Amino acid sequence: MAIKYIHFNTYPDCKTGEDIIQLHNEIFGGSDDLAGRMKEKPDLQIDVAVDGEKMVGYKIGYALNREPGDCLKINGAAASSC
Repeated sequence: MAIKYIHFNTYPDCKTGEDIIQLHNEIFGGSDDLAGRMKEKPDLQIDVAVDGEKMVGYKIGYALNREPGDCLKINGAAASSC
């Protein structure tokens, strides 16, 4: 199957959010309240990579400060089977 890329400008729907947390847990061994931290970030940007029904990667960016034009901090992960 081809990998599909999806972009979100806010915290995504519940299923996508749960899939991000699950992938994060598989790679890093814990979420450290990733969902709560994402929801509080200004100018949240999320990109996910989906292969069929399985999420295989994600990238999260957000403003470091609440000032317009501030740089984004970017975090991401990909499943090792990619």
